[in-house]
Amino acid sequence: MFIFELKRFVIVIIGAIFNAISLNLFLIEANVYASGFTGVAQMTSSIFQDFLNIDISTGILLFLLNIPVAILGWLKVGKGFTVYSAISVAVTTFS
Repeated sequence: MFIFELKRFVIVIIGAIFNAISLNLFLIEANVYASGFTGVAQMTSSIFQDFLNIDISTGILLFLLNIPVAILGWLKVGKGFTVYSAISVAVTTFS
């Protein structure tokens, strides 16, 4: 059972790193907005930078936007799913 969970953990981390690489090297650099919370975080970051001259990272905004979803996921979906989602968001944010 431990090996299975370890494999899932490693897969989640590798996927989050690939997500962060694609976000930072392609989408943000080309000013292309993704869908979902990532796109909302990108647009919010652009608005803060362009209109308010406040430099807020897209990753930090993505992390903040996912807090209410994580709470809802914990209550409605399950602990395992929420833990893996939180790991994925954290690794994407800080990569």
